[in-house]
Amino acid sequence: MQGKIIYDENGNIKEVYGYKVFSEDLKGYNDFQFEIGKQYHISSIQAKSSGFHFALRLEDTLRYQFKEQEPRICLVHGFGEIVSFDDDYYGYDNLYASTDIEIIKEVSRKEIIAYYESIKDNPYYTREHQRFCQLYPLTDEERSLLKRTRHPHRR
Repeated sequence: MQGKIIYDENGNIKEVYGYKVFSEDLKGYNDFQFEIGKQYHISSIQAKSSGFHFALRLEDTLRYQFKEQEPRICLVHGFGEIVSFDDDYYGYDNLYASTDIEIIKEVSRKEIIAYYESIKDNPYYTREHQRFCQLYPLTDEERSLLKRTRHPHRR
């Protein structure tokens, strides 16, 4: 699942719709409590250390999930001051930090699985599909459903 970047008239990032992962009780790192439908503000950001962090693609949020818990993933709206950054070491790109964030809605497990099932045999999405299947806590039934039926490099 991929979000959307909105640019201003000068080509600068104005706002980003993306995804953020939370613990079961909708807390982020440092036990910051979030609520769906609410907006939050922080006075300053730094790409990798402070601000409200999120990713353009849902599967890239899983890097930050709480391993011992079922992840909750929400569609978010980042605005205010926004910086984008990549994590070359782990191969993640299109990561963002913003001074302002709105938690729009939780993405249901059913929606998530349906999306990744819809792209499973599309060679354009091989990396995204593989990353999702490796990091998301799938049931045996879901793993079977998401199994690719075509070789990813053949058309």
